[in-house]
Amino acid sequence: MAKKRSKKDRVRAKLRHAPVIKAMPVESKIQKSETIRPAEKNDYLKEIFAYDPKLILKDLRKTFLVVVFVLIVLLAIFLLYT
Repeated sequence: MAKKRSKKDRVRAKLRHAPVIKAMPVESKIQKSETIRPAEKNDYLKEIFAYDPKLILKDLRKTFLVVVFVLIVLLAIFLLYT
């Protein structure tokens, strides 16, 4: 059974989970949101392909090897218990 929390514990938990709000001027928020939204779609594709292709291939190889290893382990477990 769970123990009851004291008032100190409840206050501490509320403070821990409270969102941190940073004060910013209203004008800068409006200007940033207006400039980011239209260019956001175009920049997304540019960011993906801005990486070095060698690094992308290296990451894909690592991912493929990990997937193959996991599948082999699952196959071995499957064959042992059938």
